[in-house]
Order: sequence, then structure tokens, then C-alpha cells
Amino acid sequence: MDDDLSKEKADAMSQEARGMAQNVGGKVKEAWGALTNDTGDRVEGMADQVIGKAKEKIGEFRGDVADAADEERNAP
Repeated sequence: MDDDLSKEKADAMSQEARGMAQNVGGKVKEAWGALTNDTGDRVEGMADQVIGKAKEKIGEFRGDVADAADEERNAP
């Protein structure tokens, strides 16, 4: 069971990191769209940021749940 919990924590951290990366990529794409006056790139960049932020929050939540489960298991 500890391996499952450790894997869940690692997966949550990975998802959070991927979300952060997508958020940053979205900011770059949005800036590029603004620089080149490309509305499509700007909109795609904003969408990537929203999706990235959602992935970050889901990863955080999954990590919090795994931490709570770990605390519950280790409680006296």
C-alpha cells in the first residue's frame, strides 16, 4: 500500500509540474501572438494557461489527498 501512495504522490507532483509547464508555454504563446498580432496564437496561449492552471490545481489536490491518506494511516 505504501508503494501505491508513493506512486500517487509522484503522479500528483508530475501532473502539477506538467500544468506549470503548460501554463508557462501558454504565456509564451500568448506573448508571441501579441507580438505578431496573431489572434489565434493569443487565444491558444490563453487556453493553454487555463488548462495548465487546472492541471496544477488537480495535481495539488491529488497530492493533498495522498498526504491526508498518509497521515490517516500513520495516526495512532
